[in-house]
Amino acid sequence: MLNKFYLSAILLCLVSSPTLADGEATYGQRCVVCHGAQAQGMVAMSSPRLAGQSSAYLQRQLKHFKLGVRGKADGDNTGVQMVAIAAGLDDAVMVEVSDYLSALSNELIAEAVNGDARTGGKLYQAYCGSCHGSDATGNEMLNSPNLALLSSAYFKAQYQKFLNGQRGYDKTDKYGRQMKMMAAAMPDQEQIDDVAAYLQSLAASE
Repeated sequence: MLNKFYLSAILLCLVSSPTLADGEATYGQRCVVCHGAQAQGMVAMSSPRLAGQSSAYLQRQLKHFKLGVRGKADGDNTGVQMVAIAAGLDDAVMVEVSDYLSALSNELIAEAVNGDARTGGKLYQAYCGSCHGSDATGNEMLNSPNLALLSSAYFKAQYQKFLNGQRGYDKTDKYGRQMKMMAAAMPDQEQIDDVAAYLQSLAASE
């Protein structure tokens, strides 16, 4: 009982910290329209879920958008929108909003998708698991994001961007270029659908 009290007190302090409060304010001003009130992402806006994602990963992506390392490829209409948003953020604000988002609930939400989850699981472990983890929750040591949080539509859209060169195009994007190479090893749309189905099955099994 005492341990629960201390845990609750610690969580309250974290949620109430000035840094997280500042991050929440920035999110409300800059991000909520596209990513949703709970940072759950919006399929209609082609925006990903941000709640529960790694802070380090979010910070890196914001910096990449700001520097043009991501979002500047021809035809990347959603990416160029993020370039404009990130341009107005300094490093401190990026940390604050990323920490705020990372602290939000990472409860998975399943969606119905096309594809064979069983086959997708085998493909995932063969091509993706070594970097993104056996449970697809990412690995900060390897700078890989949580894929289990993403909607099927967003996952497949980003995979296509790696395939067509709209992501991983910049020589300074070490991890993006790695992912571009891995995507090229599995370009088949049916297999991509199967992996997406497997990722959604992880949410359904929670």
